[in-house]
Amino acid sequence: SRRKLRIRSYGLVEPGTNPKVMVEIKQRINRTTQKRRLALPLSDAYALCDGDLGYTLSDALDQATAEEIMFLVGSLQLSPKCVISYRRRALMGSQYEPGLRVTFDEHLRVSDASHGLTRGAEQRLFLPPDRFILEVKTNDVMPLWITRLLAAHSVNVVRYSKYCAGMEQLRGLGRKGDYDG
Repeated sequence: SRRKLRIRSYGLVEPGTNPKVMVEIKQRINRTTQKRRLALPLSDAYALCDGDLGYTLSDALDQATAEEIMFLVGSLQLSPKCVISYRRRALMGSQYEPGLRVTFDEHLRVSDASHGLTRGAEQRLFLPPDRFILEVKTNDVMPLWITRLLAAHSVNVVRYSKYCAGMEQLRGLGRKGDYDG
């Protein structure tokens, strides 16, 4: 099993702003992924991930998630390591495949966590610019037409951690060649 804590922003965070972001605990147990998350202003998300939100949330499930985050931060002495950025094209299933989600992530970049989510730190590409990550997710069984389409194009399942690949690039352990350009 794996578990990670992250602050996720949908869109660019400009300096001096305090947009709503998601604070997430993402956990994988065997082949099942679970997320617990709550929406907070960025300044509160930083405070929560520093171990103290400073107030109680009105929703009991959100409060339980906040308490779990504070426990993880304190017990594991967590601190920010990097910021992963990318462009995502997300497609959602229709009324016939309501739990289907297909995403294409490209232009994957990493920076150290010194500037938080705002722009400012040097960003480095860690996936060649002509590559992307395809994720196919479903709440239930994978639709047969998706399975056939992927097989027809020889698409194989490959586990890829954007976080691990980004950290390797930050530590100078990434693949030969710099993808910046």
